[in-house]
Amino acid sequence: MSKILEVCLFSFKENRRNRNFYVLLLFAGIIIISGFLFSRFAEEIEERMIRDVGLAGIEIFSILSAIFLSAKLLLIEVENKLLYPILTKPVKRWEYLTGRFLGTVSVIGFGVIVMGIFLTGLLILKGCFDSLDKTYFLSYIYLLFKIIIIISLSIFFSLLSTSSLSSMIFTGFLWIIGHLSNEIKYLAEEVNPLFLK
Repeated sequence: MSKILEVCLFSFKENRRNRNFYVLLLFAGIIIISGFLFSRFAEEIEERMIRDVGLAGIEIFSILSAIFLSAKLLLIEVENKLLYPILTKPVKRWEYLTGRFLGTVSVIGFGVIVMGIFLTGLLILKGCFDSLDKTYFLSYIYLLFKIIIIISLSIFFSLLSTSSLSSMIFTGFLWIIGHLSNEIKYLAEEVNPLFLK
């Protein structure tokens, strides 16, 4: 367990130093602030606009950073031959992968917490206390579960592919298909009776 924790801390520090992570945090902050500015156009739904645009920005940019960080995780280490000295030590492969997975989840979770605190602060400053209900805070927990699934898929595809781009594309397509599954089911139910007649 201590080996997994060491790899997890190493992965957390390495991912935290990544420029892409901070760029995505910056864009998420811009989206949250733009939700605040766009709410001026629709004053009757101002509270909902700030909350929904902020949560959507947090979700999109945390999922994108999860895909980018976890897809490049192993491939860069194999290309730069940084993985071989680690695996020659008494660290098993599953311990290494588990530590890298937990480190990536922790750094993305940290980003979600920072962005969530920022959005909650904006809602409190705006006086939107009705938005801070149970479903608002549950959305962050569900987002973390979604991030865990996305990171595990991205690491899985990065183990199977030889380029980080293909891993990102496969993971992104599965994320999109997961979001469109209700629409696909609805279309299948609507199209199916047409072929039966």
